[in-house]
Amino acid sequence: MLRTRIIVLASLVIAFTPGTGHAIVKGNADGNRHPYVGMVFQQDDEATGSYGACSGTLVAPRVFVTAAHCTEGLAGGTQPIEVTFAPDGRDFVAQATGTAHTYPGFCEGCGGAWGRNLGDIGVIVLDQPIRLGQYGVLPAAGTLDDPAAASTVTHVGYGVASGAAGCAFYRCLPGDFGVRMHATSQLVSAGSLSQTYVKTAKGPSGMCFGDSGSPVLAGDGPTVLAVHAYVTDWSCAGVAYATRLDEPAVLSWIRRWM
Repeated sequence: MLRTRIIVLASLVIAFTPGTGHAIVKGNADGNRHPYVGMVFQQDDEATGSYGACSGTLVAPRVFVTAAHCTEGLAGGTQPIEVTFAPDGRDFVAQATGTAHTYPGFCEGCGGAWGRNLGDIGVIVLDQPIRLGQYGVLPAAGTLDDPAAASTVTHVGYGVASGAAGCAFYRCLPGDFGVRMHATSQLVSAGSLSQTYVKTAKGPSGMCFGDSGSPVLAGDGPTVLAVHAYVTDWSCAGVAYATRLDEPAVLSWIRRWM
């Protein structure tokens, strides 16, 4: 739950001053491979040029799905909520603006610990449609009840790339943010949390601050199984958890905006 300047806000939300860098720790530059994955951001301070930002997925021309802790954090700001789908978004030029909506079942910390939020799903309804050749696709209800349904997944996001052992979030920043990156991983059992979350196996790459709301794609996409919610340590070296989208109530709520 972080912003730089050490303002606590959300598990993988980040606020920073723009600079050089990439995204998902040890990921690969995405280019145009997943054009429906975007970055939602809001200028926090005109004097310093700092921003709050998350990642997310366009599932319809005006419907951008992200995390609830992102919509909650951005909705309280005084500046417009902006979205870009540029592979390199470091110039923070908006392609669209929108209005944030938070899933009514969102409950901070109700998953049993700090950062484990129930119903961590949000939607940005864009003021104007974005026309793409392909959009993210919502999963069928109950898809993740079958462990074999998505053994290999792809993560795509704009978050921090410098997470490493001993690198606390405020030492990794500013900079190092704003390029769309992807990485392949495996899903593993989330144990007692499996009805709410999917868990990513710890591997050579990982999710980091600013990847909140980014999709867990079945295979290489475009089906969005879950959205990233939190990581298990400050250095982004631990496992990551993502909120399932395949729950009937969640799917119904997202589709009301489509």
